[in-house]
Amino acid sequence: MAKIVIMGSGVMGTAIAFPAAQNDCEMVLIGSPLDDHLIDAMAGADRVHPGLGVPVPASITLVKAAQMSHSHFAGADVVLLGVSSPGLSWALDQVSSFVKFRPILMMVTKGLDVVDGNITRTLPPMIDETLTRGLARTLPIVGVGGPCIAREIAQGLPTTAVFASGNLAVAEECRTLFQRPDYQVRTTSDLIGLEAAAAIKNLMTIGIAASWSAGSDRDGASPAKRNMNAAAAYFQQATAEMAILCHWLGGQRETVYGLAGLGDLFVTVSAGRNSRLGLELGAGALVSQAMAGPLEGVTVEGVETGLKLAVGLKSAFASGDLDPVALPIVCALVAAIVEDTPFKIQPEAF
Repeated sequence: MAKIVIMGSGVMGTAIAFPAAQNDCEMVLIGSPLDDHLIDAMAGADRVHPGLGVPVPASITLVKAAQMSHSHFAGADVVLLGVSSPGLSWALDQVSSFVKFRPILMMVTKGLDVVDGNITRTLPPMIDETLTRGLARTLPIVGVGGPCIAREIAQGLPTTAVFASGNLAVAEECRTLFQRPDYQVRTTSDLIGLEAAAAIKNLMTIGIAASWSAGSDRDGASPAKRNMNAAAAYFQQATAEMAILCHWLGGQRETVYGLAGLGDLFVTVSAGRNSRLGLELGAGALVSQAMAGPLEGVTVEGVETGLKLAVGLKSAFASGDLDPVALPIVCALVAAIVEDTPFKIQPEAF
């Protein structure tokens, strides 16, 4: 029986524990320092996760950050990073402190990294460098992508995920631990492509959702009144721009045209924080106005992605590595985020 340690007890970190627990893996779910209330809730009589609305399996061991010890990691076959991107540094520090062997490192954490002040990259190279400093070695990394709404995974609704690793055999090993009739896993060796698509789709979602509400007020952006013809053109263009950026970051264009790219984009556009921001921008709001108003206190991943991308794009445009004419949605979104200008673009630019 394999042992899996998950760091971060938010909705995604907890939900992905369900299929592995149902496969009789030994599961340890460790909350981040901000997750004590979640661990307390799941430790209650009904074991319901507040964000998922369903009880977690009784076989999952629940641990608060302050209670974490070497014993929780002892013998683990997999350590899975389930924190949000702001918590990644904390999680990697704990891995460096408590891991004394060489497990597989899985990650549902998504985002981009900036290095040397002018280079944008995906997270795996940064993780490798961090663990090399902390552990004096790297760990095999498996990224988890695809259209995976946490609540649906926890409810046992049909889901197909993508596991990626530079060593395909490692991804296949993880697939055997998690795959269930209702949680199907596909594998790929394009780790960088999967991670690039997973981060960039949050930014592109903002642009697609903005096309829904363009020319209307926020009330006019209700599902029955959305501009569906325009959104279809935006969706196609967004996918093409994701493929360009994925290749630029070191991944394969083809990955974007599968579940890890357009499949995940479809799900993300359908609902969520990035879509909510897009609806605000399409109705004429600035990013600053939306973030200080209806989205106050909400972390919108696409905004952080835009800020990180802006750094690398500036250098890539200057060197000719990328052509801004081929990236109209990205350029308009980056301007809206960095310069706080209105998001405005017409399909004739596509």
